[in-house]
Amino acid sequence: MTASRSALQAYNRARGAQPPLMLTVEVYDAALTQVARAKAARVANRRDEEFRFMTKATRILSELDGCLNRRDERAQDMSKMLSRYYKQTILQLHAALRTRGESAIDRYGSVHRQILIMRDAWARLAGLPPLMVSDIPKLPMVG
Repeated sequence: MTASRSALQAYNRARGAQPPLMLTVEVYDAALTQVARAKAARVANRRDEEFRFMTKATRILSELDGCLNRRDERAQDMSKMLSRYYKQTILQLHAALRTRGESAIDRYGSVHRQILIMRDAWARLAGLPPLMVSDIPKLPMVG
């Protein structure tokens, strides 16, 4: 086994040992990165790259939607709310891609802020620092 392969396996094991809330925050971070890249590609008029990054962000949100617990009655309301959020955000990403001119940049910015707010809410639950400075009160830790 090569040193780089061994290091990659160790990294993946360490990531797998993280609490689920921390992994959720990382997934939101990945979505934020893809939206920012799509926006930057639009600014640079690289439409193929914009489409690719927007598609990656959409896939991340779709996967988050697919992970929701729809079987447990106690999770039904939260799952429905989050599913609506993911689907609406995906629609907004597609709208940003279709929008012409400077309005597209504004749409990507709006989607980015929405995902950032959700990311920071999960970060607070996980005990991680927010990326955005806000006046949202600190949530009590669960567990």
